[in-house]
Amino acid sequence: MNSTYLHFTNGAFNLNKVFDAMEPINADTNVLNLNKLLDVLSKNNYIAVKSEISWLSGGFKLLKKHYFHLSVQEKVQFRMSIPKDLLRFIIDGNGGSNLGETFNFDFKTSAIHYREYAIGYALNFSDKLTFGGRIKYLQGMNILETKSANINITTDPNDFSYLVGANLNVRMASSLGKFISTDSNQTFDPQPSNFFKTQNTGIAFDLGAKYKVTDKLSVNASILDMGFIHWKQNTISIRSRNPNAKYRFDGVHIKSSDTNTDFNQYFQNVGDSLLKIFKVDTFQNQSFNSGLSAEFFIGANYQLSKRWIAGALFYGDFYNKRFYPALTLNANYKLGKALSLNVSNTMYNRSFLNVGLGASVNAGAFQIYSVMDNVLFPIMITTSRMFSWRFGMNVTFGRKRLNPKNGGTNSNGDPAGTDPSKL
Repeated sequence: MNSTYLHFTNGAFNLNKVFDAMEPINADTNVLNLNKLLDVLSKNNYIAVKSEISWLSGGFKLLKKHYFHLSVQEKVQFRMSIPKDLLRFIIDGNGGSNLGETFNFDFKTSAIHYREYAIGYALNFSDKLTFGGRIKYLQGMNILETKSANINITTDPNDFSYLVGANLNVRMASSLGKFISTDSNQTFDPQPSNFFKTQNTGIAFDLGAKYKVTDKLSVNASILDMGFIHWKQNTISIRSRNPNAKYRFDGVHIKSSDTNTDFNQYFQNVGDSLLKIFKVDTFQNQSFNSGLSAEFFIGANYQLSKRWIAGALFYGDFYNKRFYPALTLNANYKLGKALSLNVSNTMYNRSFLNVGLGASVNAGAFQIYSVMDNVLFPIMITTSRMFSWRFGMNVTFGRKRLNPKNGGTNSNGDPAGTDPSKL
């Protein structure tokens, strides 16, 4: 239980917006008004789910300046970007304001599961400056990634025909089984695996620094997960043979003498033409690299009083060529040496009110902590766009006991609590 982290964000819409778009057509039936739903969507609608479980972590300090630490974590991440153009096209098709316009359906999906072994070092370079970093060995377990899933449709304003283009590039790999590809489909064959063994390996780095501007003000910055994984075990890639191919669909031609057989044959011919033009090739056991999603933090803390600290943290990452920022404001209150309380508000992904609460309790050698963004998520799930929660337990060793005869100093003569190396 060293550290468990859960995160969910939905930048598309909250459930209340969906309910608002429902309209009654009679006493028993409601229908979804797609135009109302369209108004609440952005150009690209982002959905993400993350989970991190720390199996082990620990650290120790030497000579008051050098801090070493290690950790083993399991990480799972799923992200998806859904284009608004898809719903626009479904509503009006080749009519209205859609005529003469090109719709780009740039779908993006990424699902990855990997294990991280990290070794870190930090140095108190001076009384004001501390900097450090981590090097991380990665073991890739599973991945599903769309490098590109672009479908574009242009509606002709004169004859109302569609000009369709498609470019597909999907990559998958797994250490838990094999992908089997045939002419008609792809299947997955699960196989027994060694939990600690995989041929998919990678490397990543973290860097960070903290600077004490004054006795009360400090600033910090860090960048995490700069790295990649090389996938070569049970890989499969599906790619468009001709990514620039186009197909013009001018509708169904109906004659009075047409029969059901004629219609079936016509649609079969259209399907055969699409498969021929937009042919995809399947490549098995071809290795590829996937980059991690790097993220950065910039923060500041100000000591308001002996017990109160105010802070601000700016966060950012990139996905599908778009920047996703977040800002957290928080206040921390220390109630003696045993209890610390935290209240915050996070603004992220078009959601501006996400009140968070946190607490840590020092019970002898044990430290138990929990911090949650958007504590109202369980009871306001229909209106909430994001939620995150980290909780866990630490054990400390080598704590110096206080000496009451020395006026609250420890056995080295230092004031209690002033030297983190004594904890």
